[in-house]
Amino acid sequence: MDKLLLTPEDAARALSIGRSKLYELLATGALRSVRIGTSRRIPVETLAAYVHRLTGPDSSVHEPLESGCAQDPPAGSTPPGAAGTLATAG
Repeated sequence: MDKLLLTPEDAARALSIGRSKLYELLATGALRSVRIGTSRRIPVETLAAYVHRLTGPDSSVHEPLESGCAQDPPAGSTPPGAAGTLATAG
């Protein structure tokens, strides 16, 4: 039988994040956990739902870059501060 509940360490590993980030997600309510005695466990379906929210159509992953974010300059243009910075071998 597959595990239904994961330790915080196993849940962090499953999400490829650090333990501190996992506890931050728990504290903000982004992830839900259960207590069994003094142990904290994260339901597997909670992890799946979290990933689904991250990759869903309403996700910020699909939104265009905000202004002020680094973007590639238009073809043929010189980025600010780049003029005259090429060094020549000599």
